[in-house]
Amino acid sequence: MAVINITVIESSEQILAGIPRYLILETNIPSTIFYTLDGGTPGLSSQIYLDGILLPTLNTVVVKYYATNGTDTSPVISQTFNSTVSEDMRRPRAATTAEDETVGQSLYP
Repeated sequence: MAVINITVIESSEQILAGIPRYLILETNIPSTIFYTLDGGTPGLSSQIYLDGILLPTLNTVVVKYYATNGTDTSPVISQTFNSTVSEDMRRPRAATTAEDETVGQSLYP
């Protein structure tokens, strides 16, 4: 019985402060990695890891994953990423304010 270990590499680039843009998962022996991004427990019908996991732009992201080679299975690993940006800071704001309509009218006959 082999022990399957999963190594996680977080991208240095962040989509929000505190949340990496993507994760790279590697195993110590050939295995298939299953994962979820909604905090649900992954199973055989979950997404299969192929080449990096792009994380969504949410204030909190819960990633769960495990690996199996058909005989051996790793434990389910859970990682929670919390943004250090408040929800209020993420709301769009106007860059300028509208001017009075009469200002533009004086420029054109």
